[in-house]
Amino acid sequence: MAYCPQCLTEYIAEAVECMDCRVPLKPGSPPPKTPEHGEPDVHFVPVRVFQGLHAQFQADLARNVLEAEGIPCTVTAEMGAELYPGMDPAQLLVREEDRQHALEVLEEILNPPPGEAEAAADAEAAASIRLGRSDEENPPPSHGNRNRR
Repeated sequence: MAYCPQCLTEYIAEAVECMDCRVPLKPGSPPPKTPEHGEPDVHFVPVRVFQGLHAQFQADLARNVLEAEGIPCTVTAEMGAELYPGMDPAQLLVREEDRQHALEVLEEILNPPPGEAEAAADAEAAASIRLGRSDEENPPPSHGNRNRR
């Protein structure tokens, strides 16, 4: 095991130079990181795991919603999910103190109550009617038996 003395990134034993800092590596494990300038020790906890073909899209959506609410967060496995969609789960992490608020926001946005989903569908139907695309004016095509001559 080797590590960079500047950024404390760990490397395999065969590595000789930090890819980011371009300094020689030191043998062994890095020293434990200490908070700088009195910063509190921040612990991130998972709030949601996204899997499947659209995991990255869903994780990005959830991250954007939480950040808009002022909740700092991050998504793990971003690179793997982009390279191989559906293979790696994308895990959404938030600070431990923000966990409950993040769960409430995600529940409201990603799993709306049935009444809200129906209201959204009704609003969409009303908008279609106002735009002149009612079902009575534009009936769906019929696939029944037709009279042939």
